Amino acid sequence: MVKEITVASVTCCRCLITAVLVAVTLSLALMAQEAPGSSRGINIHEYGAKCDGTSDDTQSIQRAINAAVASGARLLLPAGTCIISPPGAGYIFKIGPKLHVEGEGMELSVLKVRNHAGNFTVIFGSFGATNDNLEFRDFTIDYNTTNNPAAALGHGRLAVGTGSNSRAMTWDHVVVRDIASINVIYSGSQYSQVTNCRFELNTSGTIYHDHSTIYMASEHVMIVNNVFVGGINAPGAVTAIETHGGRQIITGNIIDGYLVGMNVTGVAASDSEGIVVNSNSVINGYYGITIWSNNYRSHTGGYGITNATISGNVIRLVQTAWTTNAVTGAPTIGNASGITINPTANLPIKTLLIAGNTIEYDLELLSTASFSGASEMGIGYWDSTNSNGAFNVRIDGNVVINAPASAIRWAPGGGDNIEISDNMIVNAGSAANPGLISSFRSAVMVSAASAISHIAVLRNNIIANSAVGGMAYGIEVLGDSCELADGNSVSASEGPKSGYLQYIHTSAGKCATAVHGVQLTPPLKSSMLPRIGVAPGSLISDAASGTNWFYNGTSWTSPR
Repeated sequence: MVKEITVASVTCCRCLITAVLVAVTLSLALMAQEAPGSSRGINIHEYGAKCDGTSDDTQSIQRAINAAVASGARLLLPAGTCIISPPGAGYIFKIGPKLHVEGEGMELSVLKVRNHAGNFTVIFGSFGATNDNLEFRDFTIDYNTTNNPAAALGHGRLAVGTGSNSRAMTWDHVVVRDIASINVIYSGSQYSQVTNCRFELNTSGTIYHDHSTIYMASEHVMIVNNVFVGGINAPGAVTAIETHGGRQIITGNIIDGYLVGMNVTGVAASDSEGIVVNSNSVINGYYGITIWSNNYRSHTGGYGITNATISGNVIRLVQTAWTTNAVTGAPTIGNASGITINPTANLPIKTLLIAGNTIEYDLELLSTASFSGASEMGIGYWDSTNSNGAFNVRIDGNVVINAPASAIRWAPGGGDNIEISDNMIVNAGSAANPGLISSFRSAVMVSAASAISHIAVLRNNIIANSAVGGMAYGIEVLGDSCELADGNSVSASEGPKSGYLQYIHTSAGKCATAVHGVQLTPPLKSSMLPRIGVAPGSLISDAASGTNWFYNGTSWTSPR
């Protein structure tokens, strides 16, 4: 049976629909009027902050922070400039766990330190405290150092710092600008991450001081896709990233105008394992990436660095432009380096891969340019203690251009299983200063205080084509290293200032070096062949004449 539909029934349906729509509208309106602390977050305007660029909003923001920490709601920073000021030299804001600070966008929501406010210790005051689950997103911190210069940096002027027992801190899409500080982010929190942020140093100050923009003293860290802007010779433009601990990923960052791009360290309470430093750019620097492997408190055994990968980074050193040490104000000391292990390392290193990096120096044209020789290198390790070891190290597929001294140098106190392979080296030993001795004008230099049982220098392409300075040796083997030099090619077509001496230079030791390779240019003369420390059966091909030179155990022969 078909039920009759009347006009009255249709009207009732319309009334019901209308009532539902009205109820939904009222519900949404009530949600929009919820008290502070609702799931939508706490807006600092609700606590009196004006963010008009002139009013001091410090106390209002502190009240909003207190409410956010108590309720677990997000702290919302509206668009505008909120003026903040330190109470004396202490914390600007005291915070607690689970504080989530969120703005409306980078460069839109701004926290700006008041003019002539004086020093402060931390903006978000968690330094030394245990505060878990902190988040900071989508806003700007303006240190306003231009109008609040530091008379001294006894106080850190940090943006935030967390204690060593904390967990989980996130910075994402935050701009920090006009910085003069010891650190910006100091984190002892495991599972910290700093992503998509921009840090801009004040470069007009006059106080030289140490500085690391990001200082991570924890494990499970991600530092990804950030931009760091400093200034050549600027006081305090020291280090962009410094890490202490393992299981860290540092990738996609751009570092411009810092004395040191990164300090990647094994200075921690236990072995620092599983560090990945990949696809970063360090430009306008003096040092690229420095690896520390040192003891720390009770951590005096085992390894400092283990299972680390440094790969795909681009490092552009302008060592001739850096005339002043950003920490001390003293002249720079002439040991600009690309990727190196700290020479005072005192814990051994195990399983280190340095691969696919590009390092380029300024070409040093002045005969008076400073140098230190021993610790100046594109990639490598010079152990000043002659006692520290390195095991299972591979230096592979890198490009090193215009290294003033050695392009790749491996000189630990000892170790085993070292491979230097498939690297392209252009103009090693290029320093114009005639005081740089021949030993430090090598493309690849290997030496050790004690024997390295297995070391191979394989398939490296060595080119010297500059009339400034000059490479002395393609490969140099000193001490008791047991080396295989196989498949390397050397082209030394330099100009009239060429100091080229030998394809390979060896010294007497416990092990003889097995040599197999080719010299492209210049034509190979008998004076260019090593006389001691060469294994019988070694062969060097002379591309210019098409002849081979064989070593029979006592002398080289070149049969026609």
